[in-house]
Amino acid sequence: MTDTTYDAADFKSLEAQSNRHLARLGLAAVLALSTGLIAQDNMPGSIIAIIPLALMVVMFARQFKLGWSSKVLFATLVNVLALIAVIIEPGFMNLAVIWFALAAFALLQQGAALPNIYDLLRAALTKLFTVPMQLLRDVETLKAVRLHLQTHKHILTFANLLLPVAAVVMFGALLMQANPIIEALIYQISWGNPSHFLASWGLPVSVATFGLIWSVLRMRFKPEDHIIPPPLKIWAEGFLANSTVTITLLLLNGMFFIENAFDYKYVWLGQALPHGMNYAEYVHRGAYALIATAILAGALVTFILQPGAAAEKSRILRWLVYAWVIQNLMLVFSSALRTLAYIDAYAMTQWRLAGLVWMGVVAAGLTWIILRIVLKRGHLWLVNANLHSTFVLLLICGFIDFNGIVADWNVERALKAPIVHESIDVGYLLELGPSALPALQILKGQNQVSAIQLYQTNHLKLMLNNKQANWQSWTLRGTWLQNMLNPEPI
Repeated sequence: MTDTTYDAADFKSLEAQSNRHLARLGLAAVLALSTGLIAQDNMPGSIIAIIPLALMVVMFARQFKLGWSSKVLFATLVNVLALIAVIIEPGFMNLAVIWFALAAFALLQQGAALPNIYDLLRAALTKLFTVPMQLLRDVETLKAVRLHLQTHKHILTFANLLLPVAAVVMFGALLMQANPIIEALIYQISWGNPSHFLASWGLPVSVATFGLIWSVLRMRFKPEDHIIPPPLKIWAEGFLANSTVTITLLLLNGMFFIENAFDYKYVWLGQALPHGMNYAEYVHRGAYALIATAILAGALVTFILQPGAAAEKSRILRWLVYAWVIQNLMLVFSSALRTLAYIDAYAMTQWRLAGLVWMGVVAAGLTWIILRIVLKRGHLWLVNANLHSTFVLLLICGFIDFNGIVADWNVERALKAPIVHESIDVGYLLELGPSALPALQILKGQNQVSAIQLYQTNHLKLMLNNKQANWQSWTLRGTWLQNMLNPEPI
């Protein structure tokens, strides 16, 4: 084996790289352990935002050396908004959004194209799934560099760890003895009980967080990832003859016209249904089936009008497709009206509200299909358009308390009814969690809560207060709820 010769500049560069590598490992380990300690006993509260905040500070500090382009500033704004959403309510959706935003920012620093969200998502997920192998390679590289440079070869030996560990344990014990608050805090997060940490969610959460942090810190974007793949060969060209597609679209337009005509009469105009037919069943039965129909229609249009297909070049076929997609949009709007009518009759639920949001996503997807045809764009453009709109929707939803909206709407609707207690499901409101407490407090003031439900409401409020009293599970939204329930006197 040939020995490699290094000059002074090479040694300095390698040592600097190994130091940065070791710093990344240390940062990832500390943040991952902190996450595990926070989440071992409770659903993590707003304190969990410290982890993505630390990563943002590291990446932003590096960006000051690289410069701030308009794309970088936009990505910075997205990261800040996602972080605020986590601070308000650190739910799974908000955490997923902030981690993707961080990965996108890291890729952007490596030269990734921000508008191509498909490549960003693909690169981020690929990096995440290859973290274990990448980490092993990084550790081996670090060890080889350390041994070659003869720097910090034995940084984790017993002799090197003895003094810092002994000092931390000794002075930590003295500080615990001197300050009962520090002692209570340490016992609360079970630093002194490793078996509890290992038996709780702390360990798997730490491992998962370490993988996420390392994937962000070691994110790389290869120049070849910018290359747009060539158009796929249209394997189904024999099934997409213009005459076949024309007949299909004519039949489908006719079928959808009949459905839309019925919906216009009975849903939009609200005319009486034929004798023996229940209006509630009519509006509820078709809502989600029509959404599935619209999704399949969008997939079929994308299949028929593939870039380069003969059908795409026919003006008549394009107008038939426009008519059919517009009819599908009408179906989506009718589904929304059906759902709203059902909600007005039978109250709001989480799934019904989520269904309305999902209908908006489907409508946006159908609109993107029309724009793709008009602008003569490819499938990758369509995928990116849908990914962009979905990400924006998830980011906005992170700021909204949907459970609170459901509870408030149901209480407001019930108070307008002649008999309040027959128009409200208090048991369901209790299932919505602390977000329903302001609405339940209104019912309590109207004497519309039974003794058992009053006990459950008070128990829910006690759970909220206990959660907010614990720094591990405290959330900004929880504080807002407490202020709504106990407003300060003027």
